[in-house]
Amino acid sequence: MDKKFPQSSSLVNFGRAVKGQRFKRPAIARFFGRLVDKSDYAKSDTRTLMRHFLFLSEDTLKTGV
Repeated sequence: MDKKFPQSSSLVNFGRAVKGQRFKRPAIARFFGRLVDKSDYAKSDTRTLMRHFLFLSEDTLKTGV
């Protein structure tokens, strides 16, 4: 649980944590498995979530976000 955002799910907090950090896919996958509660997402959505977190993690100057 994130102390700043206790009402947010671990999935949302993970997105906040990776944003702009330029993590590679293996690091995102490893930490996703360790930090995100499995009840926060459907297993069938894992691939889509990985793509989303990889996008969030990209350099914000490059993506314009």
